[in-house]
Amino acid sequence: MKKYLLTHHGFLLAIINNSICQIKIKDLNDFKNVIYIEDISKYKCRIKTKEGDVFSYDIKNKLDKIAVEECYLDIEYKSNKHVIIKYKGLFLSANTDMEVTLREHAFSWEEFRVVTEEDIEKILCISNNDILVNKKIHQFNCISGDEVKYKDISIKIDDILSEISKNKMEFSFFINEFPFYAKVINPLFVYVVFGDDVFEQFKLSIKSLCDIGKYTGDIVIVTDMSHEIVTREIKRIYIKPNKIIIINANAKDRLDYVGCRINTLSSSLMFKYQPIFYLDADVLINNKLDNVIYKSVSSDKISAQLEDYPNFNNKIKHNISVGSTLFSESEFDIGNVNGFNAGIIMIPSGEKFHFVFKIAYKMIVLYTQKYGRDSIPYYDQSVLNYILYKFDLYSSSPISDVTELSCEAGIQEATFVHFFPSGNKRLEEMKKFLYEKKIIGEKFLESIMHRERV
Repeated sequence: MKKYLLTHHGFLLAIINNSICQIKIKDLNDFKNVIYIEDISKYKCRIKTKEGDVFSYDIKNKLDKIAVEECYLDIEYKSNKHVIIKYKGLFLSANTDMEVTLREHAFSWEEFRVVTEEDIEKILCISNNDILVNKKIHQFNCISGDEVKYKDISIKIDDILSEISKNKMEFSFFINEFPFYAKVINPLFVYVVFGDDVFEQFKLSIKSLCDIGKYTGDIVIVTDMSHEIVTREIKRIYIKPNKIIIINANAKDRLDYVGCRINTLSSSLMFKYQPIFYLDADVLINNKLDNVIYKSVSSDKISAQLEDYPNFNNKIKHNISVGSTLFSESEFDIGNVNGFNAGIIMIPSGEKFHFVFKIAYKMIVLYTQKYGRDSIPYYDQSVLNYILYKFDLYSSSPISDVTELSCEAGIQEATFVHFFPSGNKRLEEMKKFLYEKKIIGEKFLESIMHRERV
């Protein structure tokens, strides 16, 4: 177990260009340049990095990956969590100006907290994210070596790293002798985009996500298009604050296409996000997302829009689009309930609910291998209806409460507007909708329609 060093003000030490420097935890991409200490004896240690794991770092000569350093470093354990490191009587120091130096005296800057990779990953999950405690949002402020500060409370690092808190995205903490429970808010939106028409819809959807929804979090795009094309088009829409994660995939048929979202939602990439929203490309955001995000992270079930359309038999026991084929082959005890549309799916926590999508993927593989790739009507929508109802993991709220179809009357109050009823005219209707809301102008309308795929 490697011992990394967390500074008094919550940074890590790393070796970059042969110099020791401080890096913010939220900027950490991997551990290869991050400093860890290797104990030589009770009172001696070496400084190393993963990239130079065979060798060590010479503080005096500022040489990385050196075979024989001038001398070992002195290490003093103030506790099992805090250390002081000395080089020839001088103390290793990390000050608030981001400098790493050697000083004659030891104060708070010269004391480091020992953390593991698992500890750092936990801290990374909460870094820069708000938390939900007792139905109240607490805005993130900063991290120090001993606590995480929010706008109106401070939480001890010891509580966050406690063995009690196994889940990275949820943890218990104490204020005086009283316990509290926190959920980290780190939302994610996921799209699956194959084909030119869907890509044009996607550009409008993501435009509404950022301009109307005021969303600045991460976005995952699964697509067969190149990074260059997707990045270029996103830049033209002026989406800058978001971190765009592009995952390339190939699809030979409809089963591959829908399988992409099931695979993605079951992956470990989802573990640091809650809540997660999957959107079809023909969904527009019509209002700010804050309230929906907060309600979603509080939920204990996966949510999607209930198909309660009038004059339409949408029961899970009878409609092939919501799982009746599967239900008829392996029934379970359930009332005469409506199925749901999988064009908008809300997952409260990637870490807690990824298993649902692993089960869905396995069911799709087993069933289609036996009966053929087109044997499940409506593919994963049928499978998700069957599994979520069977496992009692579906709730119509909050998604049904804030979603309308493009043909319905309550569209202006909705947060999500789904344009699938518009059929082949959905792109035209989506453009018209955003144009009337003054989100796009005539120039953007023209460019988004006639830009050729390179």
